[in-house]
Amino acid sequence: MGGLEVGIRNYTKENFGMTFAIGYQFQRLSSTYDEYFWNGMDQVILPVEEVEQLHRLKLMLGIFFH
Repeated sequence: MGGLEVGIRNYTKENFGMTFAIGYQFQRLSSTYDEYFWNGMDQVILPVEEVEQLHRLKLMLGIFFH
């Protein structure tokens, strides 16, 4: 998992501010398991590997008090 984010923090008044951030997040998921099948009279076991890649855009908006 990895990502990158940039943002801006701006004080609109002495004790009040707003923040905005935009970012990108990447995640790779992998899993392995055995799949069981019956082939006539015999049982067949096949190993299965699944891989997923997730790409996300992240937006954040917030307020804060100082």
